[in-house]
Amino acid sequence: MVFYFKARPEAGDYTIFMGLDKYENEELIKYGFPEDIWFHVDKMSSAHVYLRLRKGQTIDDISEGNKVNNIDVVYTPWANLKKTASMDAGQVGFHNSKMVRTVRVEKRLNEVVNRLNKTKVERKPDLKAEREAVNAAERAERKLLLRDKLDRYELYLIKIDLFGTSYISFSFNFENRIPFLFLGPLPPLMLFFLLLGMVLLGSSADLAAPLVSIRFRVFLGPQVAFF
Repeated sequence: MVFYFKARPEAGDYTIFMGLDKYENEELIKYGFPEDIWFHVDKMSSAHVYLRLRKGQTIDDISEGNKVNNIDVVYTPWANLKKTASMDAGQVGFHNSKMVRTVRVEKRLNEVVNRLNKTKVERKPDLKAEREAVNAAERAERKLLLRDKLDRYELYLIKIDLFGTSYISFSFNFENRIPFLFLGPLPPLMLFFLLLGMVLLGSSADLAAPLVSIRFRVFLGPQVAFF
């Protein structure tokens, strides 16, 4: 059994939930989401309470609340919870103590507790299935991103196939405005005499064409233009 609560909209409209007992806590620890923030009263036997953030939010985006007076509440992202074989049911540690935060609660606010209790809903969720559904959605998203990268790479290869691999590349240093000139496998000296010969013979394409057939590729920062 898992108990679900709704925070007030002005506080962020978050979903808050906790297990019925330590055995339910085990399931919540095992199948939590990366967006879950885990809360527990320090040095006291108390419920493990979770707050589920929306994607893109961080632990800094949540507001503070309290239940009893003069207590320290510790909280950390679900991914920081550490479970070992020697631990009892419901017991957890932390991978990184620097990611654990503590807030001191001086006074209980009954109106907060009462309002949350009015939103209380009991459910028996399949936590494993919920977690697997999230994993499947994340895998599908990664596949789409990979497919997009492969499509762009395939387009790049098609352009290479169409325009050839013998080309002049101009790589511009935009800070110093210095162009660097390269010609495929030809050494710089051969390139110099090749271009000099084209100039001496004139600008006519009919005269220059028998000398060399060059396909140009110009790199301008991240942009690639083919001619």
